[in-house]
Amino acid sequence: MNVYVESNFVLEIALHQEQVQSAEKILTLAKQGECQIFIPAFSLAEPFWTITQRGKERIESLNILIREQRNFSRSVKHKELAKLAGRIIEEIENIAFEEEGDLEDLVWDLIGQVNVLELGIPVLTGARDILLQLDLGMQDAIVLASILEHLENLQNRSESVFISRDRRDFGNPLIIQRLKNLDCTYISNFKDGLGFIQSSI
Repeated sequence: MNVYVESNFVLEIALHQEQVQSAEKILTLAKQGECQIFIPAFSLAEPFWTITQRGKERIESLNILIREQRNFSRSVKHKELAKLAGRIIEEIENIAFEEEGDLEDLVWDLIGQVNVLELGIPVLTGARDILLQLDLGMQDAIVLASILEHLENLQNRSESVFISRDRRDFGNPLIIQRLKNLDCTYISNFKDGLGFIQSSI
């Protein structure tokens, strides 16, 4: 079975989000040869941008907490609260390093375990056409074009599934039908995706 995933598969595992166990089991099935995972090259780079942006937003919020912590530290009444705030600040500052490290380790692991769909001229051309036809941003258009281009050129087409939590964009009935025409099912969460894969192997 061919399993197509995108950036949120990477982030689900790297950030240990709520469906991480299902995503990790899908990856384990691929390592065991039960399925093949395909991911657009773009989707291995995009998570680094996402984490960087989250880090910038977190720093903005953290600066407010740092200012309040300094104010609390000047008050005899709030000394303990200042210490607690200091510990929270330190923990939050460490998260950025942990997330970047976990993401980098995961991407290197994925490169050796999954099939990376190249970002070439056919994909970019396909993305341009998708932009004209569907209400998608460029990033999602590139992801979809990568998957469609690969599906269209499969010599031995087997059952395929595209799993993405981005239902708002990829749950478009036109996209679902276009995938279906290429024997590919769209599933909007990793738990159901895992069940679909397990029932098909």
